[in-house]
Amino acid sequence: MLYWFPPAAGEDTHAGGDSGEHCFGELGCLALPDAFFHAVHRPINLPPYRREEVGVVFTVHAREDPQGTPVPAMHVEGVLNSSFSARRPTKVIIHGFLDHTGVTWMLDMVRALLAAQDLNVVTVDWSGGSQALYSQATANTRLVALEVAHLIHFLQDKVALEPRHVHIIGHSLGSHTAGYVGERVLGLGRITGLDPAEPFFQFMPPAVRLDPSDALLVDVIHTDADSIFNFGAGFGMRQPVGHIDFYPNDGRSQPGCDSLARVPLTALTDGLSLLEGLDAAQKEFVACHHNRAAKLFTDSILSRCPYTAFHCASYTHYLKGKCVSCGSEDSRCARLGLPADRWRGTNNTKQVSLYLSTGQGPHYCRE
Repeated sequence: MLYWFPPAAGEDTHAGGDSGEHCFGELGCLALPDAFFHAVHRPINLPPYRREEVGVVFTVHAREDPQGTPVPAMHVEGVLNSSFSARRPTKVIIHGFLDHTGVTWMLDMVRALLAAQDLNVVTVDWSGGSQALYSQATANTRLVALEVAHLIHFLQDKVALEPRHVHIIGHSLGSHTAGYVGERVLGLGRITGLDPAEPFFQFMPPAVRLDPSDALLVDVIHTDADSIFNFGAGFGMRQPVGHIDFYPNDGRSQPGCDSLARVPLTALTDGLSLLEGLDAAQKEFVACHHNRAAKLFTDSILSRCPYTAFHCASYTHYLKGKCVSCGSEDSRCARLGLPADRWRGTNNTKQVSLYLSTGQGPHYCRE
């Protein structure tokens, strides 16, 4: 979920001028270079909150510990007392603006991943920084990335974790956070961006946003790409930012998200109190298209129906049946979601956009 707020009165925007370093102890320092400022696309460039304010907490899940063991990032050595094992592949899940690790899509994703594979699944809660004004939350992503990179480096040193076996899954602002991690962790295996946030990131230099250099494979799912700045209601990027970018339903209007009738039902489910339920329903309705990327990824984990997407010049060409062949050795198609790493073009440095149509759920795949 994503809202944009202007700077508060008197707020220092560091508009293109303050390149001074802000240091965070063992995590290292961050600068505010001119690359992080643009008069139109990123008019505010703030330093992150302090570590204590963001309060990052990792929760380490495994099949033998599905509820997970919380590990405060400022006491990262606690991960050695969790179920974490370097013998297993590792998934790291990072939420976005206003969210926390207790949101339904994160819980569902953890359960599905553990049901599918023997994994370490680490969720990253940065709600102390994600629930600030959007301009500040954007800045806080850089501090969160330092914390995640520090965790990976710690595990490299203590238990010989190999970065190529680490897959970071980020939603919204979490997508760009994952990109910042990839800048600091050499040979990171994979990043999946789930509808990367548009405001302050689209059309910015690669150093500011998720880009293909951030991991050995960067796959992206776009579901809410009607730009806020073009009077649309979308929160996600249209710009391709991965090795492979998936555009279900043209990356815009997701089936089922425009139905007002489902909101009262959502408000009364999941054992929430009425006020909590109404708040959850409001968030789900406002961010339905934006959150669909996470739901599609989660459904792909155990789905028997392949979310096959095709390399096309446009979604219109796809709908006209002009590009529904996988070509030789499946080089012109890929499966959206967890199986995207089976893509035959992984070693191709050219960015590829792929299109598919989905249904309105709860299982969205169309044969």
